[in-house]
Amino acid sequence: MSHNPLKSLADYSRFVAEWLDHPTIEHSTVTVWSDSPYTGVAEGEVFFLHGLRLRMREELDFDAGLITAYGCEVYRGDERLYWYDDFPHPNEPVLASSFPHHKHVPPDIKRHRIPAPTMSFARPNLPVLIREIERLIEKAESWSGLGGERAFPVEIGQVVILAFQFLDEGILQTQIQRISHDLVVFVFG
Repeated sequence: MSHNPLKSLADYSRFVAEWLDHPTIEHSTVTVWSDSPYTGVAEGEVFFLHGLRLRMREELDFDAGLITAYGCEVYRGDERLYWYDDFPHPNEPVLASSFPHHKHVPPDIKRHRIPAPTMSFARPNLPVLIREIERLIEKAESWSGLGGERAFPVEIGQVVILAFQFLDEGILQTQIQRISHDLVVFVFG
């Protein structure tokens, strides 16, 4: 990126507005604001198709052109699917490759963390987040014959979990498809 939109409130506000103009986004409450010429905050929610929602907060340093802290959570309805944050966990060697950036994923979402090499302090994260959610929307739509609006994939590293519920039968079915192989496993419960 030749121009860093993190260098001013006006530039980052324009950048965010452009990225929020996607056909998969229904509406947004994200605002970028500042009470000083050197720092700012971007926060709010982005509402996507299929009931997906991104809740985000970024603390910005316009003088340095950096994000100084962030937290981003992805929901489907009221269910938190995963989240990213920059809280350091120096005693977890598995996270060293993208320290301090990491993603919380199921199972045991609070304690199960994986590296998040696409997250950064030096460039905006919103494009990464929107593209990731749009991939989930595409996968949900491609699986629509299996569960319609109730089908929803969640990426966990190289694994995609597609969960949907047949409410009339009270059965929760999860399908796991490994992206790197043509292996499909069904788990019923």
